[in-house]
Amino acid sequence: MEIPELPTILLALIGFLASYLSMQCFTDPNSNTTASSTVQDRITRFTNPNFLLVNRIIVLAIGLIHALLILNPTTPNYLLCPKPSNLNLSLFTWTRHSSICLLLILIFAPLRLLAFAQLGENFTFKLDRPQNLVTSGVYAYVQHPSYTALAVVVSAHWMLFQRSDGVAGCWMSEAVARSQWWSLVGWGSVAGALSLVRKRVVDEERMLKETFGRQWEDWHRRTKRFVPGVI
Repeated sequence: MEIPELPTILLALIGFLASYLSMQCFTDPNSNTTASSTVQDRITRFTNPNFLLVNRIIVLAIGLIHALLILNPTTPNYLLCPKPSNLNLSLFTWTRHSSICLLLILIFAPLRLLAFAQLGENFTFKLDRPQNLVTSGVYAYVQHPSYTALAVVVSAHWMLFQRSDGVAGCWMSEAVARSQWWSLVGWGSVAGALSLVRKRVVDEERMLKETFGRQWEDWHRRTKRFVPGVI
């Protein structure tokens, strides 16, 4: 194997960094906190620590394999990619598509982590009544920045790392890799995740209104839910 050129090495490092940041988006910042006033919500099963752990392992493993394939996409180790003929090599080089996907992750994953930090102990994956209503920082402009960021990260990660002509294709037959079913499954999963976010937002806003009353109503009225000044 030839020594990769510097731009190739840089792409591999950035690709792995993007997957690491994506993994962090599924890491509960207060997983060790014992909630004293947990509110029942409709997506509790999807915030289970074991479910989240599996998601983090998958995301990081795919990112690592993707990074290694960038360094040698045409003749990879068989254990790394048994079906290299299924790979779309443009996903493993600097292209407009790969650059946009990586840029979106590198912008929005840190935004979600910033939302974690600014809520502090109030941010939990299981719906819980916060001690105070945070309306400063990024929350001065939008009510649910972490959900907006997560939606973008999940979509961008799928479009680059989880396509049937990407890492996932390494373990598919050619017929399956060339079919449309994987795309349908993938985008169906993304749509399902967005539906779960919508349910969480409804439950969360109901809880916040009950907890903070007029204070929440005033903040809710002067800010948008997901995109500042838009929606």
